[in-house]
Amino acid sequence: MSGTMSEKELRINCGSKLCAQVPDEKNASAYNNAAAMAIVGNTMYWVKTHKRVNSQNVYKSTVYKAADFTGTAEISRVVVKVIDYFVYGMTVKGNILYLTCKKSSTESGVLAMDLNGNIRSYTPLDKTYVGIASYVGSEFLMMEYLDSKVPAILKFARGTLAEFGQNEQRKFTVTANDATEYTKANGIYFDVNYGIFILANHYISDYSQCKNRILLVRAADYKANTVYSPYAVFQADFDTTKYRQFNFEGIALYKNNMWELSNVIGTGSNTIDTDRVTYQAGVTFTKVDSGKNEFENGYFYFKGATKTGALIPDEVVDNIQCKNLESMAIDESGKAYCLKCDSQNEHAVLMSTSNLESIRATKVAVYKDKDCLYHCNGMMYNSNDKHLYICGYDKSDKNNIKKNIYVVDKNGKVLKIYDSGKPQYGIALYKKETSRCEILLMNQKVYDERENADNTIPFDIAIFENTTMNIVQNAFKLEFGRKTGETLQDIFYNSIYGMFVPVTSFNGLKNKAIIFHISKEQIEYALKQGGVVRPDFAILLDKSETYKNYEIESMDIISGKKQMAICGNFQVKNEVQKDTFEVLKTLIFE
Repeated sequence: MSGTMSEKELRINCGSKLCAQVPDEKNASAYNNAAAMAIVGNTMYWVKTHKRVNSQNVYKSTVYKAADFTGTAEISRVVVKVIDYFVYGMTVKGNILYLTCKKSSTESGVLAMDLNGNIRSYTPLDKTYVGIASYVGSEFLMMEYLDSKVPAILKFARGTLAEFGQNEQRKFTVTANDATEYTKANGIYFDVNYGIFILANHYISDYSQCKNRILLVRAADYKANTVYSPYAVFQADFDTTKYRQFNFEGIALYKNNMWELSNVIGTGSNTIDTDRVTYQAGVTFTKVDSGKNEFENGYFYFKGATKTGALIPDEVVDNIQCKNLESMAIDESGKAYCLKCDSQNEHAVLMSTSNLESIRATKVAVYKDKDCLYHCNGMMYNSNDKHLYICGYDKSDKNNIKKNIYVVDKNGKVLKIYDSGKPQYGIALYKKETSRCEILLMNQKVYDERENADNTIPFDIAIFENTTMNIVQNAFKLEFGRKTGETLQDIFYNSIYGMFVPVTSFNGLKNKAIIFHISKEQIEYALKQGGVVRPDFAILLDKSETYKNYEIESMDIISGKKQMAICGNFQVKNEVQKDTFEVLKTLIFE
């Protein structure tokens, strides 16, 4: 699975797994257009509309249900209700199905029925909505037809059924970032933890390009006359040599994955003409706090892959091996720096390489004297003054270890030492000006309470101005649902892409790591208002098949290459442990 990240969104190419076949009824083939779906417990409800007659819509649809939709065999359906409406969208709220539909060419509305097909109500509307989703409380979200002349703008409204019926709904818009891709919108789904899922197709005169897009807009208290944008787009394309139509019509979350109902038509000699249920196995949704349902309480993760880069060999200082890799940073030329120390934290070596993908790192400077750097918890490069900033300790007095931030030039000379007052376990450049910079610091609780799996990770911000440093403590906190044994290792921040936090021993397994992403908007807001930030997505590095140990220590973006590099302690099964750089193949930065 691969993706690209721009300032506006994350875009992921995600394959789809084919599940249940949903063919037309043999004795009622007139109902042949898959239109919408909803999942209640372990049962899928869906609608097929009547085929067109003489190029005109027939205002009839059939509602079905089945429990065997996750397998690959033909679904065992039960007819719930045949209705005299042409259905566009479907959702469920309180065991009642709500369907946006047309009763005639001039009348649109929302039909409510219970799970047994008993009609509860019909609410006339002033326009046709192709998508409907259960929102908070008694409210709904509805989406209008996409105007192909203005494909970047998707028109939404929120409100109760009564408010929609009285034309008192609050309208807002979602602006797509790549307008040329979205020429038809088919359905929506909402989850309070994750946001609005929007189904869109690339439709010109037919569906022959088989391009599906799922846009994800963050969950929020959507305000009237406000513009929102998707932060993630999932691309699900199908083989055009095999299909001449494979378009998503309905969507729901089920068992932490996105599931869809699709209209499917084969091409050429392929006789496939069976609608299908699909899902994206490589994208998993999970909550930060499993006991809550609230805005920004959820994120998704997808599997990543890496390419092994240059070796970071051990160095010997005064007959003592420095073999513990600590952190890394990359300058504007692409040169990578890292620091290794010995097991007693009495000696350290700054190392570098001009090409972290292929040239092994070599020694730049040695630290072994009093009042000098001997352990590094995090490292960053400041392109303003061209220096490395390192959070670590010195060894002047083992009974009173000093916690410092060091400013080091590219030759390893310590230029300035600032007393941070307490240990800091990650460092990243947040903002820079001519004689001023602001630096994010991951606070000591990461270390002191990690065995207690404290879910709240405090962050400080250090303000460097001229020759002084002031630290604002507890500027904000990070929460991601940390479990016992999981360890945070350094941080990285980019003014375009946001903050990344690598966590090792994910779910307590030493050969699994995860890289969390927190949006720059969240960080900016938290620094102004305080509070807690949570991830919106993460990249899972599951090395359990080939690695015994996979411990990420630090990360940075390779200058000019649009890729992220990591360094760490890595051990392939049945081999000795090696410290290396690696390049994240999964994500390209635009």
